[in-house]
Parts: sequence; structure tokens; C-alpha cells
Amino acid sequence: MDRIFLGQAIFLRHGESDYTDVFPDLTDEGRKTIQRSAVEIEKIRSDFTDNGTSIVSSPAARAQGSAAIIAKRFGIKRVGRIPLLKPTQIRDEEKGKAIYLKYVSDGGMRSLCVAYGKDSRFEDGVIFEPRSEVSARLCKYLAMLAECMFVVQLPHLVVAVSHYEVLCHFVEELFKLDYARSDPLRHGELIRVFFNRAENNNAVNLDVIFRETRVKALFDIRQKRLLIAPA
Repeated sequence: MDRIFLGQAIFLRHGESDYTDVFPDLTDEGRKTIQRSAVEIEKIRSDFTDNGTSIVSSPAARAQGSAAIIAKRFGIKRVGRIPLLKPTQIRDEEKGKAIYLKYVSDGGMRSLCVAYGKDSRFEDGVIFEPRSEVSARLCKYLAMLAECMFVVQLPHLVVAVSHYEVLCHFVEELFKLDYARSDPLRHGELIRVFFNRAENNNAVNLDVIFRETRVKALFDIRQKRLLIAPA
């Protein structure tokens, strides 16, 4: 069966933030980073047979602020809010913030990002929303995107702004990132996902480009999970 292109999504982590939760909640460097990301996306968009572009974001101010920069460059007035893309819920504010501050003070945001995948407290569900539940939210959104692309039947570009803890699962699983050799997902870094029709209508073939590397996977829409990941 020939691969039929359904659409493309570009995911990115929000810009560097002051974490005030006051829109746009970005540092000066964070704004510059997302402005550079917008230029990259604009180049991709110009090469894309554009039947429409949508910009969506986590409800968090730092993500909304990042999405607004991209939307302004494209002349798009509306940014959709997607709760599935929201940051990890902190269930115990005092303990959660103490863990964050400890890692950041010891090694900056990189230290915190690396710890997210290793520290068992991020999975036990007591202090934080478990990592596995956050990953499941992203898969649910991917399934929603795929279903929409089947219905619309025209290639469409979706730009989605989210958070490290939401997007890291995707690139870590597919690209087998080794943090002894490479950085965790950076602010404003693009993850391009191409959706293609599969033989099974309950699944889609994904081509994912990250850091100039392309991998393929099969995503089950009903089960909302990657069935085949590269070796």
C-alpha cells in the first residue's frame, strides 16, 4: 500500500521562563529563542503544501506566551488551548518545589530535566502527576490529531507548544537519548512529526525528525501508544 500523507505536526518546548505564571512568562532569552524557532517553522511552512496552519498550546502562561510569538509571525489570531499538553501537576506544592529547587541549584535546568526520568518521586504519584500519566496524555493528543487528519483528508500543519516533561517521553523513546552524550530537549527545539496512512485504519505511520535524525514508528490510534519503535 502506498503511503498517503495525512499531515504534519511540529512540537516544541516553550521558551525559557520566569515561572511567574503571568503571561507571557518568558525571559528576554526565552523570547529570542522562540523567535528563532518561529523562523525555522516559517521555512518549513513555506515548503509545505499548506491547506491550513493551526497553532495550539498548553494552557500554561509560558507556553501560551511562546505560541503567541509564533502566531504573530504567521498572522494567526487564535491559539488553541489543549489541556492534554499542560505541564506536570504538582500534587504536593511544598515538597515538589523543594525537589525542583534542589536539582536546579545543583546543576541548573539540565540537572532537573535529566532527573525527571530517573528520580522515582516523579512516578510515584504522591508529589507529582506520574511520568507515565503525562506520557499517556501526549499519546492521547497524538491520537486526536491522527483522527482529525483522517476526517479532514487534507494535509494540515499543526504547531503545538508544550513542556519538557510532556515531550521528553516522545524523543527519549524514539531516539534513545543518552544524556551522558547529549542534552535533554532544549527550549524551542523542534520535533517534526509526519502522519501517513497505514494499512490498518486504526493506526498511522509516523516519520519523526529530531536533531536532523529521522526515525519511523507505528502509532496505534485506539490503544494510544507506539507499537513499533526503532531498534
